[in-house]
Amino acid sequence: ITTKLSKFKKIDGSKIEKSDISFLLREAKKEIEKNNNKLSQIHIFNYKYIVDDNIYKDLPIEIYANQLCIENIFVSVPKNYLKNIIKVFNSCDLEIGRFILSPYASGVSCFSENQIEQGCGLIDFGYEKTSLAIFKNNSLFQTFNFPIGSNHITKDIMRGCYLSKKESEQIKKNNKLFEILDEKEFLNENFFIDTKYKKISNKFLKEIILSRLKEILNKIFEEIDKLNFKDSIKRNLFFVGEGSNICELKKFLIEDYKATNPKLSIYDNDSEFIPCNGTLKILAKGFTSEAVAVPKNLDNSKKGFFSKIFNIFD
Repeated sequence: ITTKLSKFKKIDGSKIEKSDISFLLREAKKEIEKNNNKLSQIHIFNYKYIVDDNIYKDLPIEIYANQLCIENIFVSVPKNYLKNIIKVFNSCDLEIGRFILSPYASGVSCFSENQIEQGCGLIDFGYEKTSLAIFKNNSLFQTFNFPIGSNHITKDIMRGCYLSKKESEQIKKNNKLFEILDEKEFLNENFFIDTKYKKISNKFLKEIILSRLKEILNKIFEEIDKLNFKDSIKRNLFFVGEGSNICELKKFLIEDYKATNPKLSIYDNDSEFIPCNGTLKILAKGFTSEAVAVPKNLDNSKKGFFSKIFNIFD
């Protein structure tokens, strides 16, 4: 769950100090916890600083002002989910140091800092579900997911054409399928592995694939179109997951959804490591706008500014 919350503090002509930033972060976190105490905040992003109606990208420390506002974005997960995961790892004598959201880590891996600043979107077109992560102003801005994935296309082919799952998967994953379908009126005999050959209209098969694909893409772009910076996102789209290998996806995006620069990852055995690569970047270099909670006993010399602020919450 992503929640955006703004908190204000009167400065009355004084300089903005670190303690003012700390105060607003604490107050925002208290309000989020009070609203739903069954959720745990795993990420907190400082989306925007507003000083006397002026927007700052960086920390506005040592600036004289009358009023300070920080817009924070909280990423929350039900506490019981985390407790169950912790229990499993503890039973293996492993301790979890920190939870990192997979779409956030994948975005850090796939996008440059400039793209995350300007606005971009990562679509994980998975097997049973599809998720969307929106980035803007060096922050994870919003997440969204729905229970429809590439396996639904496989099931549609199975039911519509009375083919086996193996045959339907082979059809769905064929990169040159639409070229093959346009050459003849009926599906080629080579696709029949488990089932006896029968005449299946290529036009009908194409309609099955495109109708489900369009349903998934419509849901994604409905969410994108709600945002006032949607154009920058459409210029920076990155598809990962098994579904990103579906034939004609890129062409379909450009022609029907006006996505000017969609990037599709090739689905292979290494695709599952995209969030792992992003996590390594986050742990090694940190992330510009994220405030990270750390244990109180950690050496202060090893903590960044936001870590020092947030150790009060551990």
